[in-house]
Amino acid sequence: MKQWVHRDSHGATLLDKLLESRGVKSESEREQFLHPDFGHDTHDPLLMKDMDLAVARIAGAVKRNERIVVFGDYDADGIPGAAVLHSFFEKIAYENFETYIPDRYSEKYSLAEESLRAFASRGTRVVISVDCGITDVYEATVARELGIDLIITDHHLTPDVLPAAYAVINNKRADDTYPFKYLCGAGTAFKLVQALCRSGKFVVGKEFEREVLDLVAIATVCDMVPLVGENRAIVSEGLKFLRTSERVGIKALCKKLNIKQEFMSEDDIGYLIGPRINISSRMAHGSDALHLLTTHDALLANTIASQLQARNKERRENVEVIMSHVQERWMSHESRSVLVAGHESWRMGVLGLTASRLVENHARPVFLWTRNHLGEIKGSARSDGTVSVVDMLKHAGGDDFFKNFGGHEMAGGFSLDSTRENELPDRLERAYEKAEKLKSEQEKIYYDAELVASEANWQTYKSFEALAPFGKENPKPTFLLTNLELESVKEMGESANHIELTFKDKVGGKPLKAMGFFMTKKDYPNLDFAPGTRLDILFNLEKSYMRGFAELRFRLIDIRSSTGLE
Repeated sequence: MKQWVHRDSHGATLLDKLLESRGVKSESEREQFLHPDFGHDTHDPLLMKDMDLAVARIAGAVKRNERIVVFGDYDADGIPGAAVLHSFFEKIAYENFETYIPDRYSEKYSLAEESLRAFASRGTRVVISVDCGITDVYEATVARELGIDLIITDHHLTPDVLPAAYAVINNKRADDTYPFKYLCGAGTAFKLVQALCRSGKFVVGKEFEREVLDLVAIATVCDMVPLVGENRAIVSEGLKFLRTSERVGIKALCKKLNIKQEFMSEDDIGYLIGPRINISSRMAHGSDALHLLTTHDALLANTIASQLQARNKERRENVEVIMSHVQERWMSHESRSVLVAGHESWRMGVLGLTASRLVENHARPVFLWTRNHLGEIKGSARSDGTVSVVDMLKHAGGDDFFKNFGGHEMAGGFSLDSTRENELPDRLERAYEKAEKLKSEQEKIYYDAELVASEANWQTYKSFEALAPFGKENPKPTFLLTNLELESVKEMGESANHIELTFKDKVGGKPLKAMGFFMTKKDYPNLDFAPGTRLDILFNLEKSYMRGFAELRFRLIDIRSSTGLE
């Protein structure tokens, strides 16, 4: 059972308390947080190490008409980031460039020797990475040998030895003094574009760097970096441009997903737009999402948006098929501490999503695998919180057994030779006993204030609305309502994976309705959902345009019996 904990703050008003809990105390901090300003709250890009080198090299390449490749990662950070640079080169009418997104299935993550050799064969002289490259020490050496000047833009943790690239732009470098350290990959690429725009070497127009903030905002929200400081300014300004964007791909996606573009929020980005960008590489190829974000052809944009929506449905179906397959064939091994399952027909791009679902259902570490086009086994792992999956992979044989593996405590990936498939379950079962056990603590959910039903209204919502956009390190305020009398329960969605609770308690003269997305009655086996039952709920108070007009929505976070029993 989860423990509900009240955030203890001493502010005079709800807004004061919420700001205090976020560490916002001084008047200047308060002003910056409540009124983010892109011009004031962002920093000079030339403060980043190697930025001057990158700007000079790109300017020289453009002057000499040298071929440039923009190489982006295949997720909802790398693809919009690549689109930012793509937009810059289009804006300056530079044609001798290409934007490349690798294939999730047939190519390795990040830069690859094969790709660099292919670029070199096409006369490429400059490669700019986006959201990747910081660990590509060998590949940087290959690029240099091929006569390619590699400019790395990345935000991931840096290795002890940096790649010997022409320029390495990553403000997590030990020798970098840039004052904000939490930019995403697209944010880092944007700083390069910002420096190029301000260099005086290109004609781009006064507003161009702001016009690409729609793309940077998408990536910043999707990559779940802290929405504070410069990120907060970027997303606030980016949302303004998203709401009025003439980018045909954005307009097509909004229409397909029934998003009211003029009211777009960070929720629309995180729950709807981002997953469609990610689904491009999971179910087909990431270049489709890139084309959606960069095309000027409305017909093509509509076609791609329809394809991405269809692939998202296919993704859900793929997950359900694997879930069913696992239940039928593998759950007979109830005595095992680790669930290990695989089939060559399963799609690699949905294994991580499925493993997370299986962890929730079966409360044990899950390792799922499939075969790639070369016949080797590739898989994803998720922990139930009891053990580090990377530690398990090490104890299962490490480099002597796996071709490669990596990740962190809660999630990881691996590959191994197809001839060793049968060894995997027993090795992982033994590794579970040897691996580092994570400290098991009761999960705590913090809430900001306890309300009575009559206080859960528009006035309360408007009192904290200025805290948006919400995200990591600036979560939506969480509220508690107690002793509500349940009237009815409805399960919703194609897979009945959402729940709506209707209570007899009134808000604005209407019965209080609370929606739990990806929550079902099965998640609460010890709760009585019969009419008349008294329940406590934790929830976020949101403004929703789901039905085409503004309405107040109660988004469930957790439920418990008013007696204190789950």
